[in-house]
Amino acid sequence: LQQWQHTDQNKGIISSALSANNQLALTAESNSLALWEINTGKIIGYWDFPTITDLALSDDGLHAVIGMEAGKAYYFDLYHGRIIHTFTHDGVINTVALSKNGQFAITGGNDHLAKLWDLKTGQLIQQWKQNFKIYKVALSDNGQYAMSNASLGKTRLWSTQTGQKISQLPMRYMTVSAAVFSPDSTTLLTGRPNQRIDLWDITSGKLLNTWVPQKKHFWRPDTAAIIALAFSADGRYFFSETSSGIAQQWALREK
Repeated sequence: LQQWQHTDQNKGIISSALSANNQLALTAESNSLALWEINTGKIIGYWDFPTITDLALSDDGLHAVIGMEAGKAYYFDLYHGRIIHTFTHDGVINTVALSKNGQFAITGGNDHLAKLWDLKTGQLIQQWKQNFKIYKVALSDNGQYAMSNASLGKTRLWSTQTGQKISQLPMRYMTVSAAVFSPDSTTLLTGRPNQRIDLWDITSGKLLNTWVPQKKHFWRPDTAAIIALAFSADGRYFFSETSSGIAQQWALREK
């Protein structure tokens, strides 16, 4: 449909997101952010930022959370081009996420902390410490649950209201490379660097099903990390993308 790059040097897109209404797309290179109109392909906003690491886009496509190496994440108004809130860590911020209900942002960093923020006030609501740097975070659509994964460490599910741990996924020394909650906020889908996708029950931490995407080359070893996951709106299907360039759609069935 469209093909975009920020500059002629084309240093590479490190993160991207689509608005829920499919009208806007947000892309990041390491030092710049661009907002695009999907139907026309036109660029409608461009900003310079210091060393971006991750981004998350609001459902309406008008706000974003931008994580950076400098230990800051900005809650950014894309319509007016201004910073609303600044979220801080002691060290690099590796991962960010937004709840679809527009209530929370979550950030994870090298300081071993996952931090939950109120988008209206910018205040820190909860923080969870783990034994290693936080590699991946996620929030449920309804804002009730948060996930944090420590690099080569534990994956834990939390209550955003109480701050208490709900469950811990029975994976040892595993980095989660992609994660998304189901639309009904009852299950969590995770992807691993070893090309495995798992479906988990949120409250019990029980493994419900596992999938392994098709390999690109059948005649030789081909390892590829799961780099993106998404559910269909009705929750009946999910989509996966691997680092080897294969996207697949799956019918969601528990064992």
